[in-house]
Amino acid sequence: MEVLFAFGFLMLFSASILPLLLTVYAERTAIHEEVEVLLQLEEAVNRFKAGMPLDDRDNDGVLIVKEEVREGLLRFCARWTGRNGRDYERCFYAQK
Repeated sequence: MEVLFAFGFLMLFSASILPLLLTVYAERTAIHEEVEVLLQLEEAVNRFKAGMPLDDRDNDGVLIVKEEVREGLLRFCARWTGRNGRDYERCFYAQK
């Protein structure tokens, strides 16, 4: 009887913890993706400051666009959809 109770308790515990662990893993993956995108965005700003051409292609689902905010101030924005299904946008600013 105790074995059945322990097994039932283990199954209940596992059934409640597993979805939580999967959600935490998906969010950790999204944070890792964001770090990778921010590195790409920083590289784009550095390429611009060095006078190198920018690559506006869609890299791994990440679209980096450059727009002029006002005279001498540019905004570089990265847009992507994370593995968790959410849309993200992060922007860096740079002066000419």
